[in-house]
Amino acid sequence: MATQALVEPESETAIAVLNALGSDPLYRQLCKTQKCFRARLTPKPWRCGIRQKPERWPWLNADGEKRFQAWDAQYQSHAANWATCEFLRHIGNPSIHEEVQTIIAAHDGPTRADSKLNLA
Repeated sequence: MATQALVEPESETAIAVLNALGSDPLYRQLCKTQKCFRARLTPKPWRCGIRQKPERWPWLNADGEKRFQAWDAQYQSHAANWATCEFLRHIGNPSIHEEVQTIIAAHDGPTRADSKLNLA
């Protein structure tokens, strides 16, 4: 995460960095199209041991919603034991732009970046 300045996803700087990092082409296109960077904050279900797929909204009936709620409870229980990413180290410019501070907090808490939990 670059923290020293705000960078627009469709800017030449962002495109050059994403290309240099070998970012997924679909992710790069998504960022450019939606004009925002995206990050997964929760573990992917299959990476934390949940194999079945949840019911999708809109539910066909109350039973479908109940099945989703049961799936979600199981997922939340399993996901609590995993991190989505891990903070490794600072590289380069140590300054943090004021607005980026909020983004870091919104990212690092839910992803458990500092938890030392196994990654999922």
